[in-house]
Amino acid sequence: MALTSVVVSKKSVAKVMKGQWNVTWSLQGLDAAVELFQKDFNEDYKKGDEISRVEAGFTDQMQTYINRYKIEQQYLNAAAHDTAVSNVQAALEV
Repeated sequence: MALTSVVVSKKSVAKVMKGQWNVTWSLQGLDAAVELFQKDFNEDYKKGDEISRVEAGFTDQMQTYINRYKIEQQYLNAAAHDTAVSNVQAALEV
C-alpha cells in the first residue's frame, strides 16, 4: 500500500501551567480510504507565542515522520525481503 494522502486534525489542548499549554495534533496517513498510520504530535504554546512557531514545529515533526515512514516502507517492500521470507519459510521443518 502506498501513502497517497494525509489528514491533520486538532486533538487536544492541555494547560501545563499559567500561560502555557500543550497542544496535540494528529496525523493520519492514508492509501485511498485505508489508514496506514495514525500518530499524535505535541507542541508547547506559551501566551504571546506566534502561532507560526507552533505551526512550523508541527510541520517539521510531521514531515520527518512521513519521510521516515516512506523509507521504512521501501525497505519492507524490497524484493530481497520477500525472497528472504520465502527462503526461511521453505527451510523450516514442522
